[in-house]
Order: sequence, then C-alpha cells, then structure tokens
Amino acid sequence: MKISLINGSPRKNRSCNFLIDNAIEGIKTISEEFEINKIQLADYKITPCNGCDQCLRPPNDCPLAEDDDIKKLEDLVLGSSAILIAAPNYFGSICSQTKVLIDRSRPWKMKNYLLKDVILAPMAATGLRNGGEGVISDLVNFGLIQGMIV
Repeated sequence: MKISLINGSPRKNRSCNFLIDNAIEGIKTISEEFEINKIQLADYKITPCNGCDQCLRPPNDCPLAEDDDIKKLEDLVLGSSAILIAAPNYFGSICSQTKVLIDRSRPWKMKNYLLKDVILAPMAATGLRNGGEGVISDLVNFGLIQGMIV
C-alpha cells in the first residue's frame, strides 16, 4: 500500500512538516510494509493555472505541464491508496502553493477521476487562532471534487 504525504507549505521544516513526520511515525507503528512517499511541495515548481481550459478537451492534458514539475508530482501521487495533505492557514485558507497544486490537478479529474476512491486525510497547521477550519474545508472540497474518500 502506497501512502503519499504532502507538505503543502512553502516552508519545509515548520508545522506542516512536523504534522507529517508524526503521521509517518504513526503509520510505521501500524506496519513497516507501507510504501511511504513524503513530498515537500516547496521542492517543486508548479505554474499557476491560467484558465485556458485545455484540460477540458481530450486528451485532457495541461500545456503548462511541459515547463514545470506537475508531471513529477503526478507520478509520485497517482497510484497511492491514501494521500495526506498538510497545509498551513494563510488568512483563513490554504496557502497559494497548495492551491496551485489543487488547481493544476484538474486534469486528473478530467481524465476519468484518477484519484477516485483514494483516501484523503487533510491536516491544517494554524498559528494565532482559528483558521484551521478553512484549510480543512478547502482540502475536503478538493477531495470530494476528485472523487476521493474523505
């Protein structure tokens, strides 16, 4: 079973990373046989969606994928049985890096729901007060739109 854990924060060694590392430790207590795939979103260049809607037309590919790292992420994430996404709270919502990943995953939906029935575990890191609800809501909506089990 492959489990992908995505640190959606632009800061690699902060709260989201702490959450993911703790999740990995918990997963390992269940079984050492899980294939664990830790992804630092900050290590990848993902161009924001420009709204061209090419992904709506077969073969449902994004032209931006030729010049950024979305295909690398796709190769890492697709085939996972479960995906955990940890994102920080920025003004009551997810940070732009995580939002760009969500927006650019649209072709995965348009190619007959490539994440369908994959388990999604959303996690939020928040600072001063509140805000985690907005992050979780954004991630849950992403999962539901993709046909995931949330």
